[in-house]
Formats: sequence, C-alpha cells, structure tokens
Amino acid sequence: MVTSDNDRQNIHISIIDSGIDVSKLALNCYVASSFNYWIDEKGHVDFKCAANCSNDHGTIIAIAIRHIHESVRFNSHNILDKDLKSDGRILISALKHAIEENPDIIHMSLGTSKLKYYLPLKILIRRACKKGIIIVSAASNTGKISFPSNFKDVVSVKGDGDINCNQYDFREGYFIASNNVMDIPNIKYIDNYENYRGTSMAAAYITGQIAKIKSERGGEARNIGVLLKRKINI
Repeated sequence: MVTSDNDRQNIHISIIDSGIDVSKLALNCYVASSFNYWIDEKGHVDFKCAANCSNDHGTIIAIAIRHIHESVRFNSHNILDKDLKSDGRILISALKHAIEENPDIIHMSLGTSKLKYYLPLKILIRRACKKGIIIVSAASNTGKISFPSNFKDVVSVKGDGDINCNQYDFREGYFIASNNVMDIPNIKYIDNYENYRGTSMAAAYITGQIAKIKSERGGEARNIGVLLKRKINI
C-alpha cells in the first residue's frame, strides 16, 4: 500500500488489466489498491478489494509504466482471466469504478470490437474527459476497429518493434511506442517476459510518458496529445 508523504507528487494511474502482482520488483510500494471483478450467478458484475493476479500481463504493464516514470501510484482493476479474456459488462463496471477514483490517467491495454458496448463506453469516456482524466487505450493487434481506442478523446496507441522503449512517435492518428519489454532492467525476473508483445506494451510506455509530462507540469497537462507530440524523441 502506498503511504508516502510524497503522494501528492505521484501521478495516480488506474490500470484496467489482469491485476498487479505486488510481490514482484517492489511493486508493493506503488500499488495503492487492487480490485477483482467477476459475473455472479445472477449475471451481475461484482467486485471485491483483493490483490489476486490472474496473469502477469498487468504486472508487466505496471513495470513498463514505472520504467518511464517512477513517481506513480497505481489502482489495479483485475478484469481479465488467465487467458486475458473478459466480459464487456465487467469492462464497463471497472471503467465506472476507475472514473470514480478520479485518477490522473486510466490505462487500458485492452478493448472490445463488440458494437453493443460502443455507446456505454462512449458515455463513460466522455464522463472521464469532463473530469480531466486522460484515457490511454491500446489499439487492436489485429488491426480491427476496437473501443475505446478509436474514440477521438482517447490517446490511442500502436506498437513498433524498432523503436527504443524510451522513445515514441506519432503516425496516422496513433502514438507509436515499442511493442516489447526486452530492454527494461530486471524484467528477466518475470517468467516468460519475452512473450509479452504488442500494442499493450506500447500503450504502457505512452502512459509512462504522459505521467512524466503531468509530473513536470505539476499535475496539470491539458491538450495532452499536443504536449506528447512536442516531446517526440527529444
């Protein structure tokens, strides 16, 4: 649990993913709260405060963000199973919960292509933006249109294996960052880390870059897309 007197200086990031294993790479110092979500026997979404981690995906996302900017505190929302699958109803519920936390950034290395979730997600993204929350979302690895990455108010990210993890670019409406975690110090202590590739990893690096910008500006960072473009590969 994060209890540092410097919390005001930390950038608050809600991560919607597969949970964060706080026993790895000192992540216990960065995770303020953890929640697990599921569908109950009546078909309703339920959740509880628990630090269960169904897959290392969310842990690696947190490590990648922290690699770019260390002054962060995370709220973890575990919506994915061990195969990185979930239910759109759970995604909607977790996003609502994350917005209520009033973080600086909501990180989503995931999305859906199901049209029935288009409008509910659109409404929630607008609600978050009105509160000044920045939404970062990974585009689909397959090239399919997915939500919320295709919404104009979202920082949408794709990956490129030829970019250094400390740099990024902007092309055709997407921020582009490294699609792997091979260069992160101590990442070798995470089992099968070399298999974690794609837009998910790229989105984590962009969230880290946004956290860095917000920290430099005392937490205020309007027009984050413009500010990100100004700092490309400096």
